[in-house]
Amino acid sequence: KWNRAGRQVVVHVNMAAQQVTDAGLVEYIKNQCLENRLPFASLIVELTETSLVNNFAMATQLCEELRKLGIGVALDDFGTGYSGFTYLRNFPINQIKVDREYAKDISKSRYNQVIVSFMHNLSQNMNVELCVEGVETEEELKVLTDIGVSIIQGFYFERPLVKSEFFELMEHLLPKFLVFIIQPMF
Repeated sequence: KWNRAGRQVVVHVNMAAQQVTDAGLVEYIKNQCLENRLPFASLIVELTETSLVNNFAMATQLCEELRKLGIGVALDDFGTGYSGFTYLRNFPINQIKVDREYAKDISKSRYNQVIVSFMHNLSQNMNVELCVEGVETEEELKVLTDIGVSIIQGFYFERPLVKSEFFELMEHLLPKFLVFIIQPMF
């Protein structure tokens, strides 16, 4: 509905590690998009590093099949767990989502500033988007935008909403671009 009204809405869906091994997952996602008239390009599936490590071959195949449909793939919570650059090199992803630990107190932490700046430069050179999660203050937002990060997520913008509140927000939202996260629906 909102895409047809001229608002570009991108839906992010978090996938659990065990879902990566579901042979029917891509077909299910495809059917859900068609049934709900969500353009494939308006969906980004988020996978954690853990789901990639535990199911390397299946996760690679899943990423490739989703990308062939035009569905985006994000590597979620990067910077926690294994944080292997091998995943960045080997998996066909569209976006890296930097864990909220690196946004926390970034205005006071030179270490976090250096890490996020490095990730920003890396993502630009890899031609993938970078999203920083967990932004809660205006100071954190300012540091991230000064670094050049353009996709930022966190409570600073909005707390989680129930369905009716979300729809109300969408009806009155002025910006033409919005990204929102949905917990696993499969």
